[in-house]
Parts: sequence; structure tokens; C-alpha cells
Amino acid sequence: MDAEELAHYAEVLLSMKEYEGYVWREAFRKKQHLKQLSEKHARRLPKETAKENIISLMRYAKANQVFWDEVIAMQTSFGPEVNLPAQINVKEPMKTPYRHYSKLKSTLHQLVRDWALEGAEERERCYKPILDEIKRVLPVNEKNRNQQKVLVPGAGLGRLALELVSLGYATQGNEFSYQMLFTSNFILNCAREPDVYTIHPWIDNPSNVMSFEDFGRAVTIPDVSPDSLLDLTSGYEPNFSMCAGEFLEVYADEQETWDCIVTCFFIDAAPNVIEFIEAFERLLKPGGVWINLGPLLYHWQNGSGEEDDRYDQSIELTYEEIKHVAESYDFKFVHEERKECLYTCNPTSMLRSTFNCAFFTAIKGTPLESVPAKKGKSNK
Repeated sequence: MDAEELAHYAEVLLSMKEYEGYVWREAFRKKQHLKQLSEKHARRLPKETAKENIISLMRYAKANQVFWDEVIAMQTSFGPEVNLPAQINVKEPMKTPYRHYSKLKSTLHQLVRDWALEGAEERERCYKPILDEIKRVLPVNEKNRNQQKVLVPGAGLGRLALELVSLGYATQGNEFSYQMLFTSNFILNCAREPDVYTIHPWIDNPSNVMSFEDFGRAVTIPDVSPDSLLDLTSGYEPNFSMCAGEFLEVYADEQETWDCIVTCFFIDAAPNVIEFIEAFERLLKPGGVWINLGPLLYHWQNGSGEEDDRYDQSIELTYEEIKHVAESYDFKFVHEERKECLYTCNPTSMLRSTFNCAFFTAIKGTPLESVPAKKGKSNK
């Protein structure tokens, strides 16, 4: 780990330490704005509600901070040595940029999606179609159990990758975000029993809330222990790993080593999606399978190259253009349909965004006889 990477590593850990301070600033802002209300408006609010809600908000933030502190403790126990303050005064100036707080908020939401009972609907819509499809195109039997290699770039907190392992696939997840890596490392290695940790994942957004109880409600994680998923391998030694780093860099020297690549809400994270498709073709064995489910909400389409040079590289292809590019790399599409999916949605919110995702299976080279085109809905 070079000096620049170590500095980023330490900054992300410090931002976790400062989480409560970020929320304190939100609570202070709300308190100040309420003070500005005229007396005739202030007295129309439910008695003591505003004050009690702010106190409750900080209590929920404290509970989330306890969780982040456990993640930090686990990560620093075996990672590079970093100097972190023993205590954080929430009223002191923040030492980490706000963008890290945004990632911490999204990581809490991702914990619900991947590791809470509350996220079961999302997993049913997003992960189950992928799991059903890989069982169809690459069935597991006693001879090939834990032999078929599956790569999951953009693995996030690891649930999809672990579900693939439980089905008997040799699976590697790849993730770039330190927030995701630290948190997945903690869940995968420390959560030995279901529902052992409590978080309040929705306190970052006061909009579209029916009640303060919904706003601050607790969610327990994980809904199942990672160990219990691995136990489903039925006496076989599970073959599972997580690889940290940027996808194109980490796998730059590999060629024709994977039987399947699974991308879920991933390909639109590329400034140039053609680079991803080119890499998929290089990484897959002849006859290898690419299964994709996700939208095309391009991450780098809006912004300035002064913030990140990837904004100046972004190309936003339509689905038909992506299909054309993939076919030019000798991918044969054997299944295509649309799937309505949610992504890190608050189930009780007044706003729930639904993606009408592209769900397809493509084979590198001529499709094998064992991988027939699937009968069903098509977007043709």
C-alpha cells in the first residue's frame, strides 16, 4: 500500500469515527431552523415533538456510531497501522470531507438491502433471478461442485457472492470502495449469529416520511449468519474470496480464467462501459457466461472533470448500443428480458424508485448445446 492509498485508507476509517459528528450537524441545523419559526407557527407543532425528535435523532446516531466503531476495531486489528483519535468531539470541526459521509449513508442502506429481513423484497427481485439463471445455464452437480468459477465485480457487501457460493460455485467478489470493503469484512467475519447488530439506516433523509417512528426505526442485521449460508455447501469446503481493488486494474493480467461473470447494478458504474465488456470477453473462458441485471443510470454523466477526470470520459450508451458492442466481442445473447427492481429503498418511505432493469444472459462464442436460449419474455 503506497502513501497515497494509506492516507485514503486512514481517512475512510476516520470518517467512520466522525459519523456521529456529521449527524450532529444535521440535528443542529434542524434545531436552528425550528428556532426561527414565528411563535404562532411554533405553537402549532405537537407539544415537545420537535425537541424530542432531535434528542431521538442523536440517540439513533449514537447507535449507528457504536456499529461503525465495531467495524473500525475489526479493520484496525489486522489492517495497516493508522493513528485514529480515541474520542471524537462532535462539536469540533470535521477532519474528513462530506463525500465520505454520503458513502457511509449509502453503506447503511446497503446493509439493509444485503443483510436485513427488510431487504428481502429487493433481494427477491434482484438476486433471485440471477441465482435461478446461473443454475439453469451452469448447473452444479457432484463432479463440478465448487469447480465452476464465478466472478462478481461490484460485489458490495457480499450477499450475492455468498449466495452463489452456497449454490456450489467457486465465487470471488470484487469491490473498490473502502466503506463497502470494511463493512463486508466485518459482517462476513464477525456476524456469527442472526440479528446481533442494530442500526438506524434511514435517519439521513427526513423527506417523504410518514412518521418519526418510521424515520428512526431500528433494523437488525444480519438476517442470516454468513456461516449458515456457507454451511449450505453440504459438507464441501466452500470456495469464496473477496478481492479489493478497481476491477479493470485488478484483473488486467488474467485471461480466460472464469466460467461466469455476474454483474448486478454494475456496468453503469463505468465511465466507458466498452472497457468493461472488453474485459468480460478477455476474462471468460470460451463458452463462458455473462449474466447481467441492472439499469443504465450512468454514474459519471453529470459533473466536472475538476472533481474527477472520469466525468470527462463518460459515454452513455443505450441498451441496444451495449448489445451491439457485446456482440462485436462475440457474445451471443441467449436470454433477454426486463425486470422491475428496487435499490436500497426505504420500505416505509413515500418515495420508492423502481428501475426497469435489463436482465440478460450472453455466452462468449457459440452457445454450448447445454445452454439453450430461454423461452419467455424478450425486449425485442
